[in-house]
Amino acid sequence: MYRRDLRDTDYDGLLADMAVADRVVQAAVGPDGRIAYAKNRELTTDVWLATDGEDRRLTSRGASAMRYGRTDARWLDWSPDGDRIAFVTGDAELATVDADTGAVEVLTDLEGGISGLAWGEPGIAIVTDAFSRASLAVVSPDGDRIEAIATGEYLYADPHWQGDSVVATRSAHADLFDYEAALVRVPFGGDGSGAVTELFAEPGVRAACPRPRPGDDEAVAFVHDGSGYDAVYGVGGDEPAADGSDSPTPIYGVPETEIAAPEWNDAGDRLAVTATAGGRTHVHAVDVDGALADAGPGTGADPDAAADATALATGDAIHGAPRWDGDRVLSVRETPTEPPTAVDAATGERRTPTATAGLSDRLPAPEAFTYDSDGTGVNAVVHPPASAAEPDSVPLLVKPHGGPTAFDGFGFDHRAAYFAALGYAVVRPNYRGSDGFGRAFRMANDGDWGGGDLDDVVRAADATAAR
Repeated sequence: MYRRDLRDTDYDGLLADMAVADRVVQAAVGPDGRIAYAKNRELTTDVWLATDGEDRRLTSRGASAMRYGRTDARWLDWSPDGDRIAFVTGDAELATVDADTGAVEVLTDLEGGISGLAWGEPGIAIVTDAFSRASLAVVSPDGDRIEAIATGEYLYADPHWQGDSVVATRSAHADLFDYEAALVRVPFGGDGSGAVTELFAEPGVRAACPRPRPGDDEAVAFVHDGSGYDAVYGVGGDEPAADGSDSPTPIYGVPETEIAAPEWNDAGDRLAVTATAGGRTHVHAVDVDGALADAGPGTGADPDAAADATALATGDAIHGAPRWDGDRVLSVRETPTEPPTAVDAATGERRTPTATAGLSDRLPAPEAFTYDSDGTGVNAVVHPPASAAEPDSVPLLVKPHGGPTAFDGFGFDHRAAYFAALGYAVVRPNYRGSDGFGRAFRMANDGDWGGGDLDDVVRAADATAAR
C-alpha cells in the first residue's frame, strides 16, 4: 500500500516555519492609541507594544495568554491612565509592565492560576483559583492588597468594572459555563463584603461576555443562548424594556449564527461583535444609540440589509477579540494560510508587525462541506492534498479537535496544512458537541461521549473519500 514519506526533507523547512510562526493571541488598545498585544514567537508568548507600525517586546520571561474560543476573557488590559499594562506571567501570576520603560512588577504570589483580568479605577479584578476554584478577587495596582470578593459554590469568569462593582458571569461547578451561567454584579467596597446581584439568570441558558456600557452605571450588554444561538442582549439602564418587563432587551442576533465578544466603543453607542457560522467568524458593527430598550436591530437581523448593522470583516477567516480604536475596529484574524495577527477588521490592514511571511503561497486552501451522520448534518473542513499529489493514491487523515466544546474552521492549523502540503488529504470534522453551530448541537453529546460524536468522526473519513 502506498504511503507518503512523513520525513520528506523538502517540507521539513515548511513545518518548522509554521510551527514557530508569529501568532497574536489577543490585543488591547490603550487610551493613546498604542496597541499592547500578546504574541507567541518561537513557542514563547510575551507582551509586545505596537506604535506607528513598529513593535517592541515589553516582556522577556513569558506571559500566559491562550485562545480558547469565541468567549475568551481578557489576558491583558491597560491601566486607566495608559501608563502600564496588566498581564498574566508565564508562572500564572498577575504583573504589570511599564509601556515606556518595559519595567515589570509582579503583584501576586498566589497558589492558583489566573484566567481573566480587568483594570479599573478601584484596582485589577482577576479570576483565580487562589481562594476557591475560579473565584473573583481584586488586586491593588501596587500589589499591597489582594481581596477575594466572590468565592465558594460558583465559578466566575470574564470580569469587567462598572463603577465600584465587577460585572461577571458565574456558573455552578457542574455546569462549567457550558450548560448554564448567570450574569452577576459583585460589589467592591474595599472590605471584601457585599451581596452578589443576579442581573440575568434563566434555567438551561448560558450567559457570557458581559460588557458594561461606557458612561452608564447600570447598563450591560452580554450574550446568551436562550434562542438556540448566542445573541447580544442588554440589561439595566434608565429605560425599561419595551414590554414593560425587566427581561433583557434583544440587541443583535443573526439567524443560525453565533454572536459573541461584544465590545463597546468609547461613546457607548456602537458595539463590535463576532459572528460565527459555517466554520467562519466575521466581525459586525452594530449601532446602539439611545436607551438599551430601543437599541439595535434585534435578534433576527440581516447585516447585509439592516441600516444599523454592518459586516466589517467577511471571507474564509476566523476573527476574534474585537477592540475599538477610535472609529476603527481591531481584531485578531487568522486564515488557513496565515497565522493570527491583529488587523483593521474592515480593511484587513495589519496593525501589528509580523516576522512570518510567505506561507500563503506554500499551502493549499481548505474547503468546507456538510455530510450526513445517521440523520445529523455535520460540518467539516477538508484540506485537499497539494496539486502535485497522485489522484489515485491519496492518503486520508481525520483530525478531530479537542474540547470537546470547540470547533474547527477557517483558522490556521499548521499540522493539517503541513500534511496537505505533503500530499495527504486532511479532514477536521465538527462532531456533535462542537461549538459554533447552536446550543442544541453543542449539547448533543451531553451524556453520550464516545457515542454519536465518535460516529461523526468515523463517518468523516467515508464522507471525505466520497467527494
